[in-house]
Amino acid sequence: MSASPSAGSTLRHDVAARETESLAAPPRRRFLPVGWPLVALFSLYPLWWALGVAPFVALGIAIPLAAELRARGRLRAPRGFGIWLLFLAWLAIGVFLLQVAAPETITTTSHSRYFTFAFRYLWFIAATVVLLYVGNMRKELSLLWFCRTIGAMFIVIVAGGLLGWAAPKFEFRSAMEIVLGSHGKSAFIQNLIHPTAAQIQTFLGYEQGRPSAPFPFTNSWGVNCAVTLPFFVVGWFHKASQARRLVGVGVLVLAIIPIISSLNRGLWLALTVCGLLLVIRTAMHGRPLVLLGGLVAASLAAGIIILSPLGALVAVRLDNGNSNTGRTNLGTQTLVSTWEGSPVTGFGTTRDPTGNWISIAAGSTAQCPRCTPPPLGTQGQFWLVLFASGFGGAICYFGFFIYQLLRHFWVRSIYATAGLSSVAMHLITAPFYNTVDPSLLVILAAVGLMWRAKVAGPDQT
Repeated sequence: MSASPSAGSTLRHDVAARETESLAAPPRRRFLPVGWPLVALFSLYPLWWALGVAPFVALGIAIPLAAELRARGRLRAPRGFGIWLLFLAWLAIGVFLLQVAAPETITTTSHSRYFTFAFRYLWFIAATVVLLYVGNMRKELSLLWFCRTIGAMFIVIVAGGLLGWAAPKFEFRSAMEIVLGSHGKSAFIQNLIHPTAAQIQTFLGYEQGRPSAPFPFTNSWGVNCAVTLPFFVVGWFHKASQARRLVGVGVLVLAIIPIISSLNRGLWLALTVCGLLLVIRTAMHGRPLVLLGGLVAASLAAGIIILSPLGALVAVRLDNGNSNTGRTNLGTQTLVSTWEGSPVTGFGTTRDPTGNWISIAAGSTAQCPRCTPPPLGTQGQFWLVLFASGFGGAICYFGFFIYQLLRHFWVRSIYATAGLSSVAMHLITAPFYNTVDPSLLVILAAVGLMWRAKVAGPDQT
């Protein structure tokens, strides 16, 4: 049966119309390369830190990334993404609970809670955009490109850690501090805009500088170091030139110094468990040379630690768990307050606790004027999510990451291994480290890495 003349005429008309339209609308010129917001964030992070605008730049990159995604039209999402969207919706309910009194906390009302809630919520939105960006830019940006771009942040973190180790009392006023003047004096704002190299603490019996640059807290330095490390290893050793690999070895050797001097036991634990994960996956995939290289690197690192003063520092830190009591008390009070006050939806944001404890967070004294009890919902992402969004939100948040780990554990790809390692280290450190900072962007990028590796199949190595 032949097509009718009218049908053929209509078809030719449509083709001609599309060709005319394409000629009338030439492709839009790009003044910046694809993926430039991520390059600007991670490669120029020291500049943003020095200016005092790093957190705002990190949040701001979500806007051009979202614009690129919107221009693409239809977007893909990984399986289980609905769980993450449910968490975001659950967390948003907290905006109606910001003035609700929480048990075990000081009964006050403050409009500043709306700012802290919005600030933290924007981190989750920005991280969501990064996840979708990694997963949808399949033709434009390779997985290796993402590893090298985010891996550059690990170099920045190591450099900041070395600065904190060598000059722990180094600090200065940022441009943002000068602009804000008296409006930037609150502790919350100061932590965002005032550059410091390290936190000075005395729980070992003497002053010890714990590297924190380019972040306000040592724990933030630790979690960012952990989750960016897998990206760096893949980016600097996989399909890399000899020169890039030599640089990679040098950075990893230097990283040992701030990793130990930071006294971050959570970071040490995460790296240990991640190492075991890599051994298991390497054995599963039958790659003896990779396993041998990992064992040699681990032996080299252990030798450097044992034969240097770093070994004594590790021993002293393990013998002085002064923060254990404070963390236990804070966690218990957070759990009790959530369970008794708002177990389903939480309280939206943090609250100041009643009382204090004889610990690293024992309250201000002449010997430790800054040792005030931290708010409930701090000292770990687990506690923040639990207190802010209740048990319902916590189940969605951690359920999403556990689902992604289980779904992608068997994917045979070095990129899947990097993503698994990053997410696993987040879950390991969640009881100790908050990730409402650039680490959250990296963790969601790791999910995108696993997702794309699975879609690409075993040839994506």
